[in-house]
Amino acid sequence: LCEVELIQLFDAVLSELKIPATIKINNRKILAGLAEVAGVAERLTDMTVAIDKLDKIGEDGVVKEMSEKGFDENSIKTIVD
Repeated sequence: LCEVELIQLFDAVLSELKIPATIKINNRKILAGLAEVAGVAERLTDMTVAIDKLDKIGEDGVVKEMSEKGFDENSIKTIVD
């Protein structure tokens, strides 16, 4: 709960100062759940390594990397969605 309160405080301060910002949250439990739903729980590391590159290589690059690593189309679609 403390971490959530810190994020809320940070958001409130930035909003009050009228500083546009995007707060991104990276949570391994959420990623593990996503991998499970996509049917690739055993490949969590490969999935997260690809997703971590999203800002650098974009969605198409992430999809390409996951395809090259052998993820099937349905799993990739679930992850991207």
